[in-house]
Amino acid sequence: MNRFVVRTALAFVASSMLPLAAHAQSFRAYLSVSGSDANPCTVAAPCRLLPSALNAIASGGEIWMLDSANFNSGTVNITKDASILAVPGVVGSLVAFGGGPALNISGGVNVKLRNVVVANNVTNPGTDGVVINGGSLDIVETQVSVPGSGVVATNAIVRAHGSLFRDSGNGIVASGNFTVDVWSSRFSNISSVGVWGHANTAAAAGKISVSDSSFVNAGNSIIANCENATATMKAVISRTSFTEGSYAISIQNLSGSGARGTVTGSTFANHITALYSFGGGILESAGNNTAGGSNGSIANATVTNIGTF
Repeated sequence: MNRFVVRTALAFVASSMLPLAAHAQSFRAYLSVSGSDANPCTVAAPCRLLPSALNAIASGGEIWMLDSANFNSGTVNITKDASILAVPGVVGSLVAFGGGPALNISGGVNVKLRNVVVANNVTNPGTDGVVINGGSLDIVETQVSVPGSGVVATNAIVRAHGSLFRDSGNGIVASGNFTVDVWSSRFSNISSVGVWGHANTAAAAGKISVSDSSFVNAGNSIIANCENATATMKAVISRTSFTEGSYAISIQNLSGSGARGTVTGSTFANHITALYSFGGGILESAGNNTAGGSNGSIANATVTNIGTF
């Protein structure tokens, strides 16, 4: 074959691959207060807002916030696996605006938040922090403070570790077929419910696990509701402190008979009712819980094995 023809063919192949390379998605993207969404989201040329960084990464990639700033201008829709992190020492935040949540996660994807702040825009208030439908959400060393619920989960797994939920209507609200796993976290100044589970669909299995955590000044700390005749709702609480509020732990059958909870090694102070069950919900204490200034149960409640009360 003529050498000129070969060189021409190779040049054509190489040039045809350039658009693919230019649009290739990376594993890691970066955000900065001085960045631009016209940039490629590299550490040398970071982007400004989260949607651009999400477009820049492949599914399963990471987004790093480099500065103390807000990195969204409205609800951000997430439809791919992603980790969103702030570098140590900065306050990277996501804000709920205009009557909506800060993040809306859908499509059964898995999202991780680490060392970030989910807050409210006081001049144009939002509602919830993170709304997730399907998939999973990991919240690690993160602070959440919004007018509505910190997390609203449907048919999803929510894990919270080393995090703070404060000054909100609710901390974590889950419904359908869900798992909520909380450890080493704090819920403070929650006007309604800290962790609220609704097993409200047919054959749903609702699961709440809370350990080594604290609830302070929560209207209700933990409520586990069975709300469907064929659903089950299980709650396990261990080594957790509850201070101030109406009900600390409530296990309730609003429909069916699948609600059950256990509490071990925990402390209760200054509640109208420390442990409460309704509708035949089974609530068991291991006998190593302590209470001060709290009632153990109320009329029509069924609380078993509460020797320390």
